[in-house]
Amino acid sequence: PTATIKKYLEYFYGQNILMIEKEAINNAITESLPVKEVNVSCKLPRRIIVTIKERDVAAAIPFLNSFALIDDEGIVVKIMPNFENLSIPIITGLKISHAEVAKSPIIETSPEAYDKLKELLQVIKDFSSELSEINISDEDDVIFYLYTLDGYQIVLRECSQQKIILLMKILQDLRENGRGKGLLDMTNVTPFFKQFEGDWEGEI
Repeated sequence: PTATIKKYLEYFYGQNILMIEKEAINNAITESLPVKEVNVSCKLPRRIIVTIKERDVAAAIPFLNSFALIDDEGIVVKIMPNFENLSIPIITGLKISHAEVAKSPIIETSPEAYDKLKELLQVIKDFSSELSEINISDEDDVIFYLYTLDGYQIVLRECSQQKIILLMKILQDLRENGRGKGLLDMTNVTPFFKQFEGDWEGEI
């Protein structure tokens, strides 16, 4: 909100516009507010124009009795008691020791897994609204278990756009051809699907 941004710019009120550094204004906002981008311009004699690009919430991580809502760069956008009105997946398998708005959370379990999660969130933007949960396993290697809202389970290791495009095409085929719900293993070169019930299984 405009009023919130003005609050963090009060320090600059009354200063000579020619002496104010744009970077200082940028830092005053980004260090306190969860914004993705800040553009600062000056209009003489006394006006400073600030435009911002907000961060979009991509997932929710349990934190204490609430949820840390993060964007696809892993920055905490909000901390809320619930996220039931948002079409985003919950992240399980990670433990946060500290979370603060506009900062990356401190990961107690595996910082490497969190880095991989950020890679995943950046390539599933067109698919994340179909997910209810992303579980992270990092016992030997970072592996993601994705759960769709309509009952599919996906096992994924590689976080690439090509892999996600292939995944979406396979899910579309499974749904249209009525092969039932099941586990889709995308960890190998050739995807493999196994129904939860029934006896159909095989390479795709």
